[in-house]
Amino acid sequence: MPQPTVIRNLRAAVSVAEAHDDPATADLLTERLGAHEKQVWMMRSMQA
Repeated sequence: MPQPTVIRNLRAAVSVAEAHDDPATADLLTERLGAHEKQVWMMRSMQA
């Protein structure tokens, strides 16, 4: 199953933040990414 657009965009944004040596932004984005991944996992588990 393809990944939601938000998750793909957050992963790309984390890479950009890391490339620009901005650990605070990378950390913030990583936290948001984790929250979105958890929600997607929960929704998919309810569909099964």
